Amino acid sequence: MKFNALESWRGLCAIGVVLVHVSLATHILDLPPVQNAGFGVDFFFVLSGFVLAHAYSERLKGAADARNFLIRRIGRLLPLHLVMLAFMVLLELAKLVMVTKFHVNAGQAPFSAETSLTALGASVVLVNGLGILPYYAWNGPSWSISTEFWAYLLFLGACLAGARLYRLGAVTLCVLCGGALWLLDLYHVELHTYEGAGVLRCLFGFSGGMLVNLAYRRIVAHGWAAPAWLEYVAVIAVAGVFCGIVPWARTLGPIAFGFAIFVFAFESGAISRVLKTRVPLHLGQISYSIYLVHFPLLAVVNGVARAAQSVLHVPLYHQSANGTWILSFGNVWLNDLVLVALLLLIVGVATLTYRLIENPGREYFNRLAGRRDTIAPSPARSVAVP
Repeated sequence: MKFNALESWRGLCAIGVVLVHVSLATHILDLPPVQNAGFGVDFFFVLSGFVLAHAYSERLKGAADARNFLIRRIGRLLPLHLVMLAFMVLLELAKLVMVTKFHVNAGQAPFSAETSLTALGASVVLVNGLGILPYYAWNGPSWSISTEFWAYLLFLGACLAGARLYRLGAVTLCVLCGGALWLLDLYHVELHTYEGAGVLRCLFGFSGGMLVNLAYRRIVAHGWAAPAWLEYVAVIAVAGVFCGIVPWARTLGPIAFGFAIFVFAFESGAISRVLKTRVPLHLGQISYSIYLVHFPLLAVVNGVARAAQSVLHVPLYHQSANGTWILSFGNVWLNDLVLVALLLLIVGVATLTYRLIENPGREYFNRLAGRRDTIAPSPARSVAVP
């Protein structure tokens, strides 16, 4: 049995991240829940810490366990990540041909800055989110995949160190990284995600998720369950973050998410029953594919639109007040329809990549680990490991 309600939350957050990256002049573009939907990544971090702690914190005992854990984690992250990188390299080659052969204005020069070969190498070895590059690299959202991989290594080390150091490490990371983020917000210090803020967000959320799981395990051991009405409180807390009501959101946001994850792990209320229906569950199942597929697909859309603008001399982009370029087809209602079509396309493609790449890749690496797997079956409730 899985934490199905939590998996559905992951799918909803993935859709929110998509909306952040769709630079299309729609009716919802400037709404706070859309503008702040990037905090869905922080929800992922907290949930990952919770789920991995639940699945592995009491089961990783030695070198063989560590090896198999790493094989499984690599199989979870790398297959789809590398395929999407390869796809984006092909897009960049196509862009190079369009610019050099057909003199199409395609914006930034091919294979430069975030699509440079340096950025490609950093993405392949999963260091693109560690603050060593002055920009997002290739598949922009993969910065969080990079930071999470290194969080896995810290988690593994904490598990092997024993229960006492595991708890101490989680508390220390949570306090230090959360405190650093709070100071950045308090003094209005602008530190971009790719400059190191992403690492702080990941470690704060992930370690917080580990602590939430410790609390969850202790509560369950005493036979207690969260009352159904707490789900409404949790939803209000999460909504406050996404609506921009909660101050110091990079610090208080993950705390609200941890509370929601704790509550919905019990699946005791009406909202959980809705989350466990077919559509939310499907979105949760393919959430990793949605997260990694949407940016390359939007790159295709933007590339085609820029090429059309250059060839047809029709202005499709305009600059917003904050300096970003917004795509518009001349009518906001038409833009809304295009947004719906894009979301359906992304979900459809993500469903295919889940079935053809993500899930087969994960199962292959799981089989590699399983041949020499020494990790005993967990007596605790099984989970959907992200």
